[in-house]
Amino acid sequence: MAAWLDDVNAWLRNYPKEARYLVGVSGGVDSRVLLQVLIDAGFTDLVICHLDHGLRSDSAQDAEFVRRLAKRLGLPLFTDRVTEWPLRLSVETAARQIRQRFFARAAKEFGSTSVFLGHHADDQVETFLLNMLRGAGSIGQAAIRRQNRMTLDGVELTLLRPLLRVWKNDIREFARKRRLRFLEDTTNQENNFTRNRLRNLLMPEIERILGRPFKPSLLRLSEIAAEESEVLQQLVPPIWKSAELRTDDLRKLALALQRRVIHQWLSERQIPDIGFDEVERVRAMLMHREIAKVNLPSDHWCRRRAGKLFVEGAKDR
Repeated sequence: MAAWLDDVNAWLRNYPKEARYLVGVSGGVDSRVLLQVLIDAGFTDLVICHLDHGLRSDSAQDAEFVRRLAKRLGLPLFTDRVTEWPLRLSVETAARQIRQRFFARAAKEFGSTSVFLGHHADDQVETFLLNMLRGAGSIGQAAIRRQNRMTLDGVELTLLRPLLRVWKNDIREFARKRRLRFLEDTTNQENNFTRNRLRNLLMPEIERILGRPFKPSLLRLSEIAAEESEVLQQLVPPIWKSAELRTDDLRKLALALQRRVIHQWLSERQIPDIGFDEVERVRAMLMHREIAKVNLPSDHWCRRRAGKLFVEGAKDR
């Protein structure tokens, strides 16, 4: 047995095998291997969830492949197709929001709030580097978590990523040895999207300049950052859960905690693409009385009034 499979199975022992879980299955090699690993580990009450983003002309073939896979495995299937995309959002951000709401609907229908996802080590490295280059709120917030919780549309989802420490090459090797059928997403080789350009152009160039692989080091850094972030999180007061933030309460906190509270508060208000700049614009209202309103992504803004900060959006008017 491969060492990575030992690690994955050890991590999966934390979760009861008799419980019901949703599994995101695109039809690609990552989610197909994830599904097989879960079945091999003894998880029997699985619900296959497939979302057709409609971004490719052959996406209907993916949906049909997953439908047949679910039927062959005797597992229930929850599917949907995107017909309308949110305005003023990047494709990546919009797709993430749509997927999250898709899983929230599946959770309501099947009575399970735990979702297995097929993110792997290459995804972690790419996301970590991309978020840092874009200006993440902190280095810890740039990393993907192996487990994290989020509340959406009244549903608290637990997102589980067993393969987050497994490299893509190992996943492909597992699929080859087990003779698993899967579909290739040809758009991964195209450089129309920022993530693809980073994967196909920037990262190979960095390795060429360094003269050695750097992804293992970046993966280790992302894990260290996430672990240290967890320690710091224990110091964050729960005031971010409030609809409004009292400026006096924020001013009493250390700078790092101010930023964390603001970041989590904006996330709780479902403001997309929150980075360092957005957090600092809000924090500026604590120190400069002349700043009483700052703009935020997706037609939202933050105001200060009567010693409190609150978020508004165009749809609130």
